Amino acid sequence: MVAMNNLLGFAEHGFLIAITLLLSSGQAWQLPGSTGSGLNAVTILKIAAITGLLLLGLGLFLGRRKLLAALRDVERQLLSYRRRPWHLLGALGTSLCLTLCNTLSLFFCLHALGLQLPFAAVLLVFTLGVSAGSAVPTPGGLGGFEAGLAAGFVAYGLDASAALATALLYRLISYWVPLIAGAVALVWCQRRHLFQVSAGY
Repeated sequence: MVAMNNLLGFAEHGFLIAITLLLSSGQAWQLPGSTGSGLNAVTILKIAAITGLLLLGLGLFLGRRKLLAALRDVERQLLSYRRRPWHLLGALGTSLCLTLCNTLSLFFCLHALGLQLPFAAVLLVFTLGVSAGSAVPTPGGLGGFEAGLAAGFVAYGLDASAALATALLYRLISYWVPLIAGAVALVWCQRRHLFQVSAGY
């Protein structure tokens, strides 16, 4: 299930990037000082290098045999989704909507601080932030996600302090506020005995 969730996330991120690339000006995707249209070669090489390092690290950590066994097991589980294609499309659609909402939230955080970037660029920065957060073994990718967002905004010419402020504002809204609200709700439910955890779990 986790593997399928990650695959759907990868697919919908790629779909959104492709659509926004087709609908927006190629200049929106260029880093300052780059030439040509669309994603520049430096960005593509960085993404490829990070992905390669992550895969290499995973292989070294698990070992070749364990990695192959894990991949076979994942493949076997993924094939079971063939019987439920509509459920899979529903999961893809909701994942796509979630990414759009998160990107819009980051886009509005940027504008709330008086900063301007095309939506396509914000989507790319968000995707890089998610990738950086996934590589960090902390809850919710804390630290790595913020660093990825700030680095992406700096690459697009934003001041470092403004880029960091945007990343922290977004994380405050998307991570810490819901976390605090959830903690309050949990304490409230526990005090009123609205749910009980079975001793067998």
